[in-house]
Amino acid sequence: MENSENLFAALVYSLHMTALQQLGAVANPMSGHKERDLPQAMISIEMIDMLADKTIGHLSEFEATFLRQSVDQLHQLFDQATQ
Repeated sequence: MENSENLFAALVYSLHMTALQQLGAVANPMSGHKERDLPQAMISIEMIDMLADKTIGHLSEFEATFLRQSVDQLHQLFDQATQ
């Protein structure tokens, strides 16, 4: 994997983990507690969606798959959290 793929994966992972924290799926590393902030989670998910839309046709297969799986998981978790 080349450096740009590593950097892209790190960016997506960072946004993904932030959204997971906001969904209450993982503990906040600062407090050690699971906290839920659904409006902020939606903003984080929308940022990843925007990144996916803006990079169509410009990603390696690995990057596209990683991004798609991240977006799909977050949408599923958000739907579960709002039911």
